[in-house]
Amino acid sequence: MKVWMVFPIAVMVLAAESTPAAKKAAKPKPAPAAAVKITKIPEGAVQIDSTSYRYTTPDGKSQLYKKSPFGIMKVDEQATPAAITDPSAITDHAAVTDHANDGVKATVDGDTIHFERPSPFGTFRWQKKISELSEEERALWQAQSSRGVPAQD
Repeated sequence: MKVWMVFPIAVMVLAAESTPAAKKAAKPKPAPAAAVKITKIPEGAVQIDSTSYRYTTPDGKSQLYKKSPFGIMKVDEQATPAAITDPSAITDHAAVTDHANDGVKATVDGDTIHFERPSPFGTFRWQKKISELSEEERALWQAQSSRGVPAQD
């Protein structure tokens, strides 16, 4: 039994020994040139929060540096649209809130209002008494009643 176990091992050793030397001496692959490791945050960077820093390069580009458990990460900062960051760019606040509540239906049943909002997982339904409505729900209810949506009793 021992002979049967030793024989295949001996054959494998001899086969490995007889491989050509050209295959063994393969050329090492060069390291990618784009892999630059950042070891510290540059001098003059402004701290945003406990782990984030903003640095402006001499050519005017803004970069964000973030400390993470895996090291320091660097990302070029993208310009944000002025319409989002500038509050004066929003001319009609009601138009923004109406867009956020598209598809919400409010129906009146006595002193209770039934709300329905479509969602990716089906219709989300809830109901509240008129006296317990939040400001958002009250605005939804008043917007639908001013549009002439018929109330169901």
